[in-house]
Amino acid sequence: MTVIDAQVHIWGAETPERPWAPGGAALAPRPTPLGKDALLREVDAAGVDRAVLVPPSWEGERKDLALEAALLHPDRFAVMGRLAIERPESRSLVDTNLHAPIRRVVEAYGPHRVFWGTDLTRLRGSYRQAVTLFPEELDFLSDIDKTWMMGRGIAEWLGWPL
Repeated sequence: MTVIDAQVHIWGAETPERPWAPGGAALAPRPTPLGKDALLREVDAAGVDRAVLVPPSWEGERKDLALEAALLHPDRFAVMGRLAIERPESRSLVDTNLHAPIRRVVEAYGPHRVFWGTDLTRLRGSYRQAVTLFPEELDFLSDIDKTWMMGRGIAEWLGWPL
């Protein structure tokens, strides 16, 4: 099964030449930046084949690092925009036990239109635990559902040949 993480951030350090959005430092989930090379090591170690990079809000509207990573590694990275989680319709999906909300989303949209993603930098558990949630813990999904949701669906949506 091809595994594609549909949401991961990479970012650079805040410097005078590369200022972040006002208040951005308080939003960064890690004290040190996560660049493309460090992310490649993380995804390789966790058994993830590809990742969709979402430029982080704390850097403001910039997307240069994500685009550069995708240009240098088009077989590993693609770039996506951001979802505004401050909106009520987005916030309603947040829950500590993800099984029931995931089931509702899959039932509403189908496994061809639901893409697995982690937001790696905000995980409370290990990246590997996030990778195994869908294929090992969601017993309401068939094997073909898992294949679509773990990578095939987003690969087809992005035109990313498998």
